[in-house]
Amino acid sequence: MRYPLLDTLRGFSILSMVLYHFCWDLVNLKGRILPWYSSTPGYLWQQSICWAFIFISGFSLALSLRHKKKTAALKKAVLLMLLGSLITAVTLLVMPQDPIWFGVLFLLGAAALVLPLLGGRTSLPPAAACFFSFLFFFCTRNLPTGFLGFEHLLGPRLPSSLYTHGLPGAFLGFRGDAFHSADYFPLFPWVFLFAAGYFACRALLKEDALPDIFLGGSRVLSFPGRHSLLIYLLHQPLLVLMMPGISLF
Repeated sequence: MRYPLLDTLRGFSILSMVLYHFCWDLVNLKGRILPWYSSTPGYLWQQSICWAFIFISGFSLALSLRHKKKTAALKKAVLLMLLGSLITAVTLLVMPQDPIWFGVLFLLGAAALVLPLLGGRTSLPPAAACFFSFLFFFCTRNLPTGFLGFEHLLGPRLPSSLYTHGLPGAFLGFRGDAFHSADYFPLFPWVFLFAAGYFACRALLKEDALPDIFLGGSRVLSFPGRHSLLIYLLHQPLLVLMMPGISLF
């Protein structure tokens, strides 16, 4: 069963992402100067998109597992990791100076596979598990930069020895100084945000159904929400092809 509100939220997020990447192309490919984009407003916009995608993906996984679609969920997780790996391969060929390692698709697939190992079947009430997932995300948000803490709220520095394990370490979130990725979403801390969505769904589910509010939504936004993966894969190549013909006043 599809829930139009989820499709609507996903559709809004994917269109917001397309617009964000359009601005990215204007700045980085066309040389346009957009001060707001390169400062706090642009960063908050980017974060709102990835937060929404990751949280909704965890939420959707709980729905799939609730409806006994474990095999389908497993296949989708593997597909996302394969597509993420394909994006890595293409970027290594097309723009080796700015490749994408462990992008958001790879993360979503990996998180769906490892969540059961990290407490997907915890005995905690779902609402409590959701709270602690958010808390762990908050406490480990800065892990890829060598610290605990959230954004400018720096916590303790982590041992530098954790950040010397190459690509496997970067996948977990312990990226070394030489590691670079144009779109980097390591397993930690982002798996905790994914888990928060997963447990939020379990907390809302009653008798195998979500509250009636999830049956409402926007038909306009639901359409791209139902085809978000295809849009994600195609939007950037299409935007790049459009760039030569774009002229701003």
